[in-house]
Amino acid sequence: MRPLTGRELRRLEPALGPEVPAACRCPTTRRDNRRLLAALAAAAERAGVVVSDRGVARVLDDGARVTGVRLADGVTVAADAVVVAAGAHSSSLHPVLDGLVRPVKARSCG
Repeated sequence: MRPLTGRELRRLEPALGPEVPAACRCPTTRRDNRRLLAALAAAAERAGVVVSDRGVARVLDDGARVTGVRLADGVTVAADAVVVAAGAHSSSLHPVLDGLVRPVKARSCG
């Protein structure tokens, strides 16, 4: 693991703004994150989070707050909080996300 200054970081990823002052480069972690993902899912489930790999078609709201999601198979799941983790496709799940997330072709960091 190696620390990066903000300048070094923006050279690798120009879309980052000055609000990101530093980071750490961990070249081995991007190759296989299965153990990290498994640990994250286990910790989330212990905290009462429901983890599902069923496709989401839409994030639902009542005009003021998120109320849940509609799954691709039409089932509606109520929720007090929703984590949108659809990467470049996140903006297709709710109009408020439109334009906030866009696909960017990844470049190798070396």
